[in-house]
Parts: sequence; C-alpha cells; structure tokens
Amino acid sequence: MKRLITIFSLLFCMVSVNAQGIIKKVNDIKMSEEYIWAQYANPSPDSALVKAKEWLLMLVSEAEGRPVSMREISPYIRHIYLKGETVTRAFVYIKKTDTSHQIIASDTLNSLKPEENVFTPDSLTLSLMSLKDIYAARDYFDTAVVQGNIVRYGSPKEAETMDDKYLILFSQDNLAPICVLSPVYEGAERTNMVNGQNDSLDNYHGCYAVWYVIKSK
Repeated sequence: MKRLITIFSLLFCMVSVNAQGIIKKVNDIKMSEEYIWAQYANPSPDSALVKAKEWLLMLVSEAEGRPVSMREISPYIRHIYLKGETVTRAFVYIKKTDTSHQIIASDTLNSLKPEENVFTPDSLTLSLMSLKDIYAARDYFDTAVVQGNIVRYGSPKEAETMDDKYLILFSQDNLAPICVLSPVYEGAERTNMVNGQNDSLDNYHGCYAVWYVIKSK
C-alpha cells in the first residue's frame, strides 16, 4: 500500500511538473517577438483548435497587409492544448522566420487576389484578443480610457444593462479571452467581433465578462 501511495505521488509530481513546463513554454512564446500566436477556448478541443487557427490566419494576414491562405501557413503551425475543467484552450503559433512566413512575404503572393466577403476584426478586437488574461485587460482598459479610445468599462455588476455595450468574455478556467461581442442593435443579435458571425451572450454561460463603451466616431 505504501508503495502504491509513493507511485501515485510520483505520478502526480510528474504531471504537475509537465503542466508547469507547458505553461512556461506558452508564456515564453507570448513574450517573444519571434512568433505570431493565437488562442481560443472551447469545450471541444477540435473546435478550439479550428478557431485558434482561424484567428492566427487573421493575425498573419494583418501582419502581411494582404489576405493569406491557410494552405500557405498550415504546415508550419504548431499547437498546444491547455485543458481546464470545462474548456480546452488551443494555443497555436508560427515562427516569423519559418519558411512559410518567407513565402508569405515573397513577391509571388502579391499576385493573389483578395478574397471577397472576408471578415477582418478591427484593431481594438485584435488587441483585446491578444491579451494574456483578464488581469491584463484591466491594465489595457485603464490605458485606453486615458488615451480616449474607450469611454468607460466595468464588470456586469456595474451596469444596469449590457445590451448597449461591447463585451469581452474570458474563460473561467484559465482566464484567457474567448471572444468579443458587439452591442445589441435594435433588437438584433450581437455580432462576434472575431469572426463576424451572429452570436449571443447565452452561448457563454460561466464565462467572465467585461463590458466597455467605445468613443463615438
């Protein structure tokens, strides 16, 4: 019995050390300027990976200033799963100096015609989705308010209604950003500002939310 307890203790330590190593690797990639990365949380690991890759494609396209096809970067994308109790976060990344990135930046892709009806997130959404967690969001919003890009922000408890406000939602497990939702306009559904699809706050039960109001144009 004592031997079994010892074995289980060793296995637990090994799992804990391995998890810490994975988290450190993810954080190192985020802090490095050598990579372009994206992440997405979903109860389904496969769905999380698909969405994370779509998000990465948008970021690469933005970096290159032109539409980039998944075919060009897919062979060079690496991914890491971070599993929580209710959702799995898929973390994907690509090294800027990879062969794929060199191909993307080459003149051969200048001849590619832009895809029609491709939704591109605005710069604010891109910045919010690149945040590490909800704590980083507080610092970001404080700076944005001072700069005048955002009028105000707060928690759901501080708002009589959130229908007229943008929402950024965070995973309950790892506190990473999941998506950004638009206000409700004239009774219509919210828009997912990451993919341009109709969405609803009802699809994100158990997630943390921060609302914000942008400066009128």
